[in-house]
Amino acid sequence: VKLGDTVLGTATLDNTIGTAVYDAYGKATVDVPLPAGTTGPVRLTLVGANTSTEIPVDITIDKATPTVTGTNVTVRYGASATMRVTVSAPGVVPTGSVLLDSRGINLGSGLLTNGTADVTIPARRLPKGTHPVTISYAGDGSVKPGTGTATVTVLKGPRR
Repeated sequence: VKLGDTVLGTATLDNTIGTAVYDAYGKATVDVPLPAGTTGPVRLTLVGANTSTEIPVDITIDKATPTVTGTNVTVRYGASATMRVTVSAPGVVPTGSVLLDSRGINLGSGLLTNGTADVTIPARRLPKGTHPVTISYAGDGSVKPGTGTATVTVLKGPRR
């Protein structure tokens, strides 16, 4: 099995269906790892070992589904805070950006490095109380967009 010029795997053909040894007879099973970041429509090529017969097989590879999480944050009013955001997906390290939002209030954004981003939430962005935060991940070439949730709890500020 090839993807372009790259051989992804091989299998032995069980040609007990017919009596002659031709690639057109029989069956084979092979699991092949695809290169990281391979998504969308691709063409694999099955190549017969005895005859070099090539059979194209068109497949579509879906992007990975992410898991988006953020640390819950507690901060005193008047101070900034940092939320650690993690985006993970099976078989790939997500890249790109994340955005924090609480009921329409933009709390900040950050770029992922090795699947994580530390997003600084500016001082005085939210009033005292507990606030839900939606974490939006924009997606990348290998990973679908996704969302997660966390909370920011703002405590009464320091006395003056």
